[in-house]
Amino acid sequence: MADQQAPPAGPDLSKGVTPSEFTGQMLLGHVGDEEVLLVRSGPEIYAIGAHCTHYHGPLAEGLVVGEDPELDAKRFRTTEQGISLITQPMIDRLNT
Repeated sequence: MADQQAPPAGPDLSKGVTPSEFTGQMLLGHVGDEEVLLVRSGPEIYAIGAHCTHYHGPLAEGLVVGEDPELDAKRFRTTEQGISLITQPMIDRLNT
């Protein structure tokens, strides 16, 4: 039996996306067979590859940091220059 490749996740972004489809900070979709992640940053929306280039990890399962400096300072260690230092235990605490 031949291996069946799963169809790409989410909506076909080449057809456009309505605001009702993009309600959060990230939306996983595809263009052709390539999975794409849309990321909202203020009024802007960016499209990036949906997987980490090093380990092919799914970026849609991650989080966006840097949009809200006050929230970042509460969740992570932040330097006086505003750089957020993030460790795995800090991320684990977000999920509890």
